[in-house]
Amino acid sequence: MHKIEEIKPQINKRIIKLLLTDKYWTRDQDMLRLIGNSIWIINTDSLNLIMNEILNEYSNIEEYFLNVQKRVASIYINYLHALYKYQNENIASKYLKWLTKLSAVPELTLFKMLTLYYEALFAKNNQKAKEIIKPLKMIVPKIIRYLPVK
Repeated sequence: MHKIEEIKPQINKRIIKLLLTDKYWTRDQDMLRLIGNSIWIINTDSLNLIMNEILNEYSNIEEYFLNVQKRVASIYINYLHALYKYQNENIASKYLKWLTKLSAVPELTLFKMLTLYYEALFAKNNQKAKEIIKPLKMIVPKIIRYLPVK
């Protein structure tokens, strides 16, 4: 069995090569799913470029169908988790701002609450983060297990 450190460079190269061969990859739901599931494998420099490409493609996210909003929001929530883990607060603000533009519909409530949670974490407002996470623990306990809790 391989360790993630051994696999990471190989997979990173494959993913980047795959993206470079398709100039419309940001519109492909399968490619977006791949990116969302590969946040921890793609190297930081490549990941920043990828996230900016997605940000440019979906700058007016509220105009897209809910399935697209969910897909891209889940990518950015995962990315915020990585940014928080690596203490990269200066990059996080534009993605937090983007997430606030999601449509105001019940289907996106979890993403909106997670956005508030990460805003509180990045602002070092641990009290607010605890208040936000309290109802989430009852609603989605499996997801909350993986969040950075302060």
